[in-house]
Amino acid sequence: MIKIICVICIGLLFVELTNAQIFNQIGANGIIKIRHGDVCLGDIDNDGDNDLIVSGSVGINSSATYVYKNNGNGFFTHFQSSGLPLVDFGSLATGDIDNDGDLDLFVTGDWDFSGNYTEMFVNDGTGHFTAVNSSFPQVVLGDSEFFDADNDGDLDLFYFGRTPDWTQISKLFLNDGAGNFVESNQMFPPYINGSLDIGDVNGDSFLDILICGESGWLSNTQLLLNQGDGTFIDNGQSFVANSFGTAKFIDIESDGDLDVVVNGITNGSMDYNSVFYENDGVGGFSDIGNLGLDSLMSNSLITADIDMDGDIDVFLSGRNSNNEDTCAIYLNDGGSFSKDNSFSHQGLYDGAAVFGRITNDCGIDLFYCGFGDYCNNESYLFRNEYITSIDCPPVVDDSTTIDTLQDVEYTILSNPFSDIIRINLNTNVYKAFLYDDRGRIVRENYQYDSVILMDARDLLPGMYILKFRTFIGNREFEEKLIKVN
Repeated sequence: MIKIICVICIGLLFVELTNAQIFNQIGANGIIKIRHGDVCLGDIDNDGDNDLIVSGSVGINSSATYVYKNNGNGFFTHFQSSGLPLVDFGSLATGDIDNDGDLDLFVTGDWDFSGNYTEMFVNDGTGHFTAVNSSFPQVVLGDSEFFDADNDGDLDLFYFGRTPDWTQISKLFLNDGAGNFVESNQMFPPYINGSLDIGDVNGDSFLDILICGESGWLSNTQLLLNQGDGTFIDNGQSFVANSFGTAKFIDIESDGDLDVVVNGITNGSMDYNSVFYENDGVGGFSDIGNLGLDSLMSNSLITADIDMDGDIDVFLSGRNSNNEDTCAIYLNDGGSFSKDNSFSHQGLYDGAAVFGRITNDCGIDLFYCGFGDYCNNESYLFRNEYITSIDCPPVVDDSTTIDTLQDVEYTILSNPFSDIIRINLNTNVYKAFLYDDRGRIVRENYQYDSVILMDARDLLPGMYILKFRTFIGNREFEEKLIKVN
């Protein structure tokens, strides 16, 4: 199981690319080395940088969940482990469940190889988590995500996995706005050993569910369409059956809609899959082939615009059909992918990975971990060398704070703007579009971050419209921005 959807793409900073390497390894700075687990990146203490949560198997009959605080330049300090579960073969999800402005935590897994575990933890605002003694079904071998399923302005919870009696389940729990969850009446297809992703595939402003894994012990991949009230229907799409891998939304050709990539195996036959599906703009998908990705099982597949050229790239690590562990960066040239030859590193399987702002500059960095050669756990941290603090355009402190309905607040820095557009929010944004005065999209972000960051140095002076959607209420906001110079 791999998901990571905590922090992805933060902005389209356009630079001239060279043959220089994108990532430089800077070490994992004492972060535990895990496999069979999950990682999550987010600002848990509201100090402006992204912290790290890691959970999984440390060694034989030993598991852990650790919280690390970022000191602002990518060096992490161990902050909390006591009071957190010793789990592996599980998932992590973060979100503000009680609308108090900080990120809370949901954890599933196998407690130190002794039994299933599922629990919700609330954040005290400093990044310290405390269990709330919730009564969620306990699962292992699953995945989980927070999102607003019923469009009432708070974060609901969807997760799947295997219960102690070996029953497979998938459950949706609806939030009352104060962090109290009640199970939805809808029955969902059960899953284990797969992944979960959330996005709006048909432009109706409702968040849909993409899920893959073993369902009834057979591989499956399924798209569930949100009807707007927290109920979901299967869209009937035929995707390649996939388990022990990932199904993920990705905008392949930067046309504003979410396509799909499926990578893993079809269990039983052990057929290795890597297939892209193109969205027709209204949620219909067509198979467009491999597009250059390797087919790996027990993989970590994450996406972001790492070279800042305006389209979404891929990092993939896992095990191939020759029983070899491999990983690669796949750069998107506008519809097909090629390996970044400057990135050559050890592949890991049964692990996890995350893209995000780790070293507090404008670049999107990389952390990944898992099971490596010689049966060793590994954790690796890479700094993005294309965009550093030297390259970041300055931000003029000319800000306006907007209070909106449903407790969404955001601050616009520099309007009028010259070099950069930056908006800070009290919640995460999952997509943002910048339109010119002819209605053309000139910038677009797909992300899970509380900062919208766009380079505007190449834009002509004039009026622009920024539209973005938040995870609180899945609401769209629109602001008029003026470019000068």
